[in-house]
Amino acid sequence: MSDAWHSLKTDEVELVRVGAASALLRVAGRARRRRAPAGVRPALLVKSADGTRLRFDPLPAPADRRGVLRAAYRVPAGAIDGGTELALSLADGTELTLPSPTRVSSVAPPAPATSGAAPAPIASTFQGDGLSADAQARAAAEALAAAQARAAAAEARAAAAEARAAEAQARATEAEARAADADARAQAAQARAREIEDEIERRVAEGRAQARAEADARAAQAAASLRERLSDLEESDRRREAEARSLALEVESLRASRAQRERELRDALDSVRKMTFERDELSRQVEAFDGVATKARERAAQAEAAYAQANARLQELEIWRGELERRLAATTTELGAARTRIREDERELAAMREELLRARAGIDGPRDGAPVPARQADARAEAPTAQAPEVDLEALARRAAADAEAQARHELAQLAQRPEPRP
Repeated sequence: MSDAWHSLKTDEVELVRVGAASALLRVAGRARRRRAPAGVRPALLVKSADGTRLRFDPLPAPADRRGVLRAAYRVPAGAIDGGTELALSLADGTELTLPSPTRVSSVAPPAPATSGAAPAPIASTFQGDGLSADAQARAAAEALAAAQARAAAAEARAAAAEARAAEAQARATEAEARAADADARAQAAQARAREIEDEIERRVAEGRAQARAEADARAAQAAASLRERLSDLEESDRRREAEARSLALEVESLRASRAQRERELRDALDSVRKMTFERDELSRQVEAFDGVATKARERAAQAEAAYAQANARLQELEIWRGELERRLAATTTELGAARTRIREDERELAAMREELLRARAGIDGPRDGAPVPARQADARAEAPTAQAPEVDLEALARRAAADAEAQARHELAQLAQRPEPRP
């Protein structure tokens, strides 16, 4: 996962002396690609002029931002000199050479302050004062005793300082041992973390593959079900269109038959009027023409019978017209219901497409929880993934109307071929 450090640009390399036996090498830089994972730091390689290679792991530290490297390495005090070459060792074996470090000297503790200036030589102290030799000897002895006392005090302070230094060295050694133990534990934790990450990636990949397979199977099943339903609807529409055409033919035939009956009725009415006129004329001549009057009454009776027969036929035509209008209304209602079902199926198909697109978007999403860009989601939505066939509602409606008209015409033709009922 450290291959992104190939584009590392080093900002600073510092070597800080932290004790008599150890030093601290600090490295800071940035990756140009900014794809390096946070908290992953490469190891340090120290290559001496004689070919000796030493490897040091980074000290534990809080994770940096993605693409930022801040690492510290504990090295022996004499391991880095003018002929030493430094490099960073990446996980894939690549070595990135580092520039020569900037040395930062440690600040030494100040020397203890004295109560006064250094004492002058004893011999020069008592010369030229005009004292006797005995007095000068006694004064020199006293000065010598005072100097010896100061020397003894300085030796005691030096011994105490050496004891404190030894104690500090022991503490530093113990701290280095603890740091080495902490480094070992950190390395073990990093190895365990890498194993856990690999296991998580494997399980995530398996889960994504399984989810993708299940989504594809559901999409294929849904597409097959929709195609079957569309086929059934098309077959039903064809039957409705055939019935409508048959009914239309039957209506046309009934209309023609009705027109023929109306013409016959008008002719019968004309005949009745004529017969009525003749009956009146014969009534005026009844006294003179009894025989002619009898014949006229017979003709009037025949005319009335014809009139009654025409009325019966007209009533039958009215009954057939009502039945055909009822059938046409039922066919129109069924056609509207079929169009409603088609629109509902179209809405269900659109909802299933949206569900399929959301499932694919969730499965093929980016890693680390990053949101999917809107352009990428639109490109996935436009991809040809097991889409169901498009349905033209207007075309289906036109075909249903044509089939219904053909069915109506067919039924009208059948009614026209039936024998006329007798009065």
